[in-house]
Amino acid sequence: MKKHLRTTGLFLIIVGVALMVDSVVVLKLGNYHHPDSGFLPFWYSLLLVIFSLALVISNLGADGRPQPFWGTLQWVKPLIAALIIGLYGVIMEEIGYMLATFIFLLAWETLLEHEKWLKTLVISVIGTISLYLIFEHMLGVPLPAGIFAL
Repeated sequence: MKKHLRTTGLFLIIVGVALMVDSVVVLKLGNYHHPDSGFLPFWYSLLLVIFSLALVISNLGADGRPQPFWGTLQWVKPLIAALIIGLYGVIMEEIGYMLATFIFLLAWETLLEHEKWLKTLVISVIGTISLYLIFEHMLGVPLPAGIFAL
């Protein structure tokens, strides 16, 4: 397992460094009193690099009992999750936030959590309405109306 944790740590270090470079070059940092759009992403990326480095260092040495990264078919749920998230991003502009979020939550609860239909519908409806109220009304974030545009 140590080998897999080291590999994960190294991957996250590469991602963190790439995000830090992007924050400085593309988004610009600004300074403490006048932060620019790259200020927080830079510091969060630095934290990612530090914690990933700690993960790598804490798992140095030989593995006592090597294990496969994934057991039989354990990769299916992460693949389904990635597909659901990707589809959500693709359809949101076309069909709108409300319907896309409802379908996203419905698919997530059905395919990944294997919940009963009533619980799935309740979570999907309440989740969609709650997120809409938070983003559109409380935070003032304009969301795509899609097919519900008047």
